[in-house]
Amino acid sequence: MEQNFFRYIAVLILILTGTSCQKQGLELYNDDASKNDIYFLEKFNYAVNSTTADVMDNYRRRYISLGYTPVTVKDTVLAIYVRPTGGIAAVDRPFTLEVADSSTMKEGVDFDFVNKPFKISANSSRDSILIKIHRTAALQKDTLSLVLQLKANENFGINLPKKLSNSGRDGLFITEYIIDIDDITGKPAVWTDPFFKTYVPYYLGDYSRTKVLLFTQVIGMDPKEFTVVPALSADKGKLLDKIVTWCKYLNWWLGVEKQNGRIYYDENGAEIKLGTLIK
Repeated sequence: MEQNFFRYIAVLILILTGTSCQKQGLELYNDDASKNDIYFLEKFNYAVNSTTADVMDNYRRRYISLGYTPVTVKDTVLAIYVRPTGGIAAVDRPFTLEVADSSTMKEGVDFDFVNKPFKISANSSRDSILIKIHRTAALQKDTLSLVLQLKANENFGINLPKKLSNSGRDGLFITEYIIDIDDITGKPAVWTDPFFKTYVPYYLGDYSRTKVLLFTQVIGMDPKEFTVVPALSADKGKLLDKIVTWCKYLNWWLGVEKQNGRIYYDENGAEIKLGTLIK
């Protein structure tokens, strides 16, 4: 009798525990019961894939330079992706985006939103914010910033504003996106950084704006590879390896062009050449 009593109690505990777990699961994944959160997908992915605070520092702000794009380019469009938590919905879900007062770029002057009002489209797990950056005179004088902030509304919350890195020691704010942008063509960082300037003259040769533009046009290199220096020594070494490869290819390309009667000159009238170690 006593054994049966304890068996009864054990079965009752299991039933109650199972019922409790099922109830918690329903509340956790029921989109109707709790509002989904929204965040910038790029910032979230950077945090997930980062292991040190040094790596995280490279992605707290996004730097864009128009200084090494052709002068014929008057505007450029950026796509920034956002994603909600939870499942997809059968209807469009508008989300709220605000430009912070700390921004120095002005809407209607320095930039415009292309796809306003913003929404997560029906049956989609993410959507984009399209921003047209205007190449204004102000960008040639100073670096301007655009600070975007996701805000809560009737469809989405922002209860998860920060995503920790894999190490758990640092994180990125994933409901804020900061862009720094200019149209300045000063000497890129790889020619001035203490680590790179020891090697770069032997590979890239003397600096010229025209030479940098050739790298971007012929190789398809992103100008920030020359203008934004990695924080970690290991990443600097990887960039240096890429620079050597790019220089060898551009040197070969210039040689082929020269054989066909096309010689390229920099803004000072000198023939464009690479460093002495590039053959």
